[in-house]
Amino acid sequence: MGSETVSNGHIKERVCPSPMYKNITSYGLPSKTSVVVSPVSVQTNKMGKEKKNKLKRNVHLT
Repeated sequence: MGSETVSNGHIKERVCPSPMYKNITSYGLPSKTSVVVSPVSVQTNKMGKEKKNKLKRNVHLT
């Protein structure tokens, strides 16, 4: 299940940044959203690509 949430970018984005956006917007610091989210999104994109490749290989094997 975890691999599926990571492979699907839409689900991953909804799960991860939504609480972050709520917390930051409540403080009224929109500038930090880009600072905090950008490194996280880069890491998740790298992880997503690696896991997508593994999932594709598994699908082809099965």
